[in-house]
Amino acid sequence: MDILSQITQKIALLRCGEQCVISAEELLIGRDDFHSLTVYLNRTSEQGGFSVVGNRAVPQSSASTSVKIIKN
Repeated sequence: MDILSQITQKIALLRCGEQCVISAEELLIGRDDFHSLTVYLNRTSEQGGFSVVGNRAVPQSSASTSVKIIKN
């Protein structure tokens, strides 16, 4: 299963108001790949299905390696 499918499934299983943390370590990916993933998640969250907390508009050099997803 690819990473996007894995994350999409994890978000879909959340109930409204529930949250989960997604980290680079959990996904076994590097900081650069995780940054790209968080950009995708931030843009996808604009559709309103979930919110991303953390790592928003942070320069890549100091970006964290985890984000919190909250189901709307």
